[in-house]
Amino acid sequence: MEGKNFVVFEVGGKQYFAGIGERVYLDREGLQNISNILFLKKDGEVHIGTPYVKGAEVLLEFIEGKKGKKVISFKKKRRKGYKRKVGHRQKFFVYKIIDIKK
Repeated sequence: MEGKNFVVFEVGGKQYFAGIGERVYLDREGLQNISNILFLKKDGEVHIGTPYVKGAEVLLEFIEGKKGKKVISFKKKRRKGYKRKVGHRQKFFVYKIIDIKK
């Protein structure tokens, strides 16, 4: 990734690696900027946070909200007449990284 600007940031206990102009799939809605930057490379300069880089910020643009694939949970106890089937679709939100500020 020589010459490319990228960032490692944290949202909701998860770490994400992305560059400017890339799409990121996050669990949180309503984000416009993120200040929990763990690592930053911009214009050849490298900044490593302890644990976060001070004064760094990622600007986001909301694109859309989606649902993930359906996950089925099925429980059964043999010879007892017990069955339980539950489905779940996790929501996620698509953002585009506009700029990295330092």
